[in-house]
Amino acid sequence: MGRKMRRRGTQELIFGLTFGENSEDINRQLVSRMRRDPSDDEILDVIAAFYVLSAAEWPGSAKYFRLYVQLFPELWTGELNSLPAVERAVGSVQTLRAMGLPDPAGVCRVAVMAERELARRDGGEP
Repeated sequence: MGRKMRRRGTQELIFGLTFGENSEDINRQLVSRMRRDPSDDEILDVIAAFYVLSAAEWPGSAKYFRLYVQLFPELWTGELNSLPAVERAVGSVQTLRAMGLPDPAGVCRVAVMAERELARRDGGEP
């Protein structure tokens, strides 16, 4: 069975980010980690950090996530394949979205079902 995407290096990168003059400063801080000869783990930490930022719709982060997925597809695919099925599905959909590809069939239906189930558990309406 796979493992959760809890990369310590990614957490350290994200927690170490500081706000600058504009939103692009955050992206630049992550890109600067790729300037020297990074290890595979360091590359994956940066890609995963951009994955998180792009999922949160941080301005400009999706283009960097897309770039690094295109530059290091084997690393990112290997990371996704090592995850449990649900996290792999979420990561795959987020990757497809960042690449500008349509959601796989059924994603919207599953999202609606999940929203209804959460509302049911809270006792409210969707």
